[in-house]
Amino acid sequence: MFLIQINFLSGLRITYPKIKSTRKEIYNTHQFLQDLHKRIDSLLEKHISQENLAVQILNQPKSHFTRKLSYSKVNPNYLLTKEIINKWIKALKINNCYSSITKEIIDKYNKYNNLSSKRIYLFINHPNFYLDYFKVIDSKEKAYWLGWLYAEGNIYKKKDGQLILSVQIDVKDGILIKRFINAIGFNPKRVEYSKRIKYNNDEELYLSRTFRVRIRNRLFAENLMNYGFPVGKKASKIRFPLLKSKDFDLAFLLGFFDGDGYISHSKFGKVKEIKIFSKSRLFLSDVKSRFELEYKIGQNKGRKKDGTTTYLNTLNLGFSLYKKQLPIMKKVCQGSVLIFINLKLRGN
Repeated sequence: MFLIQINFLSGLRITYPKIKSTRKEIYNTHQFLQDLHKRIDSLLEKHISQENLAVQILNQPKSHFTRKLSYSKVNPNYLLTKEIINKWIKALKINNCYSSITKEIIDKYNKYNNLSSKRIYLFINHPNFYLDYFKVIDSKEKAYWLGWLYAEGNIYKKKDGQLILSVQIDVKDGILIKRFINAIGFNPKRVEYSKRIKYNNDEELYLSRTFRVRIRNRLFAENLMNYGFPVGKKASKIRFPLLKSKDFDLAFLLGFFDGDGYISHSKFGKVKEIKIFSKSRLFLSDVKSRFELEYKIGQNKGRKKDGTTTYLNTLNLGFSLYKKQLPIMKKVCQGSVLIFINLKLRGN
């Protein structure tokens, strides 16, 4: 597996959404950095450039302060770490710039912000990343992506306790990766592309081409876990999360469908059923109850590569429920819109 900027992704002009602050803005990082620069200018009784401030006053590389200023401008949730602040204080003391006027704003920044003790490397590769995207599911778009991750994503825990969200899908469904990384501000250059020769269940060789997104951040993972997202093998453990409204429930279900749903057709090409499938029978029971569906939960029989039998639970969503999702489809997804239009053309 290797990092590659292939045409499929590089052709997409990513426009990052304007990131809204999820914290009570009393004294954010951008304000702090601007004030620090002004007060050091005052102490030196002259203006000093950002590059000279970094090198001569903070004992850092020349682009250090400029990068921090840039990150904090595009992302109001961006925070410095205790590690960085302590290094700056030490440098300010060495360079005779740690006085009451600089100490005052540093103390203020520490007081009003919950600083992490360790550096968050995520923002180095993803300066526009929306870390708190899933902290509160307050839009249909967020509910949709939560449902999609329930189908396609996994959170796993490493031996050192690090939590990583991983999403890997076939290249043919790459439009969903595009839309997802645009929503959360993930750098498209960091999407991983994999091409491998594999065997299918019939022991036939085929070429597997996938995209994968990995997010190594505990806070991002824990926000998902707060909405019931399991850690580790989740397929048989998931349950329908508690969301704020019926519209959010519909958006979540639509996202899940775009990951683990399918359309069956008659021999004449007409759509017969719209189904979702899951190893968790309880999850499908939740869906059936939440949307008052009259259909029974069924089972599809399959075969693993080792020859053993496996079963997937299935649930028919019905056309009426699917059509209720049209306003959501227009807003947050592409593939399902095309399915809906196809149904309308067929008179369903």
